[in-house]
Amino acid sequence: MFEAGVDGQPFAGRIITVKFGDYTRRVGIDGTAEAIKEAIRSAFRLRTRRAFWLEDEEQVIRSLDRDMPLGNYILRIDEGKSTLSSMLFIEYSLVRGFSISI
Repeated sequence: MFEAGVDGQPFAGRIITVKFGDYTRRVGIDGTAEAIKEAIRSAFRLRTRRAFWLEDEEQVIRSLDRDMPLGNYILRIDEGKSTLSSMLFIEYSLVRGFSISI
């Protein structure tokens, strides 16, 4: 499969479209899962090491690998908000009268 690149030069390979907010990027998925992750981080200039995943148009979360279905995906990033265990700790601390700095 050959398509025209940004500068008109052809490139080959498996391409998915990834959207994050107002930005849309085409990402090649011919490499390893780790290479695909790094390509997505680079494409969207993600400097955080928070977890992220791709969700397809049917809201199915997909693993990152070269055999994933071609199509359109939404990039989701872990917001890093409280987990259940931290919420339980905060609730326990407040009940016991401990001060908490967040």
